[in-house]
Amino acid sequence: MCAWRGTIYNGGPYIWNNKPIPPEEPLVDCFDYSKKSCCNSSESEYFKEQFATAVQFFAGCPACVHNLHTIWCAYDCDPYQATYVSTEPKTNGAVYKTANFSICRRFAKKVYESCQWVHFVRSMWPTYEIFWETQANRVAPRPITIIYPEDDNDPNTYCPMDKIQRCEDYCDCISCPPGCESTNDVKYKDNSKKIGKLSQFQFWCVMIGSIIALFAFIALVIGIKNRIQNSKSQSQSGYSSIN
Repeated sequence: MCAWRGTIYNGGPYIWNNKPIPPEEPLVDCFDYSKKSCCNSSESEYFKEQFATAVQFFAGCPACVHNLHTIWCAYDCDPYQATYVSTEPKTNGAVYKTANFSICRRFAKKVYESCQWVHFVRSMWPTYEIFWETQANRVAPRPITIIYPEDDNDPNTYCPMDKIQRCEDYCDCISCPPGCESTNDVKYKDNSKKIGKLSQFQFWCVMIGSIIALFAFIALVIGIKNRIQNSKSQSQSGYSSIN
């Protein structure tokens, strides 16, 4: 069952409490959901553009990118979306104001472990710390709330442990020091301790939430920009017609 559908291009995202359907045209991304999906081809293309923009922060580790892509596609297209995503309000067809996305803790922890060492281009600081400084403490539109239930076996959470890729298997020593046979010559910051007043668990929960929030924020910015450009084009076209 689906929870939502659509993009800001077509008046969405709007609440869509219906069964998933086969896409009329092939998806351009999130191919695991090609046979039955809560998104269509144009939506998957839109999501792909958003993800390509945001994922540049984590390009140093393919495993991290894969794991984030898994979450992104599930939230957008998974035919079992309504199992772990709830929206407010609940009126079918209405544009949703907020969405709750439940993720099991052990899955979130593995995603964090695959991304924690990735450094932003030309920066000595891990990418997730940049997110912490710029996103987690910034007042910005956040229609998505990430929830981590205490019961790690809660069936109403997103928990595809079989889809996780470890950074040790796909990333270089700089982006994944634990994957090296010897890290004596690799200088990196110890990320296992507390960060400020937050425990490691609390921190990676906020980090994953910030990533999803950033994707949503980028989608909003891109949509507004395109709407303004379209509005200007229509105005100029109308002016030309008058002349």
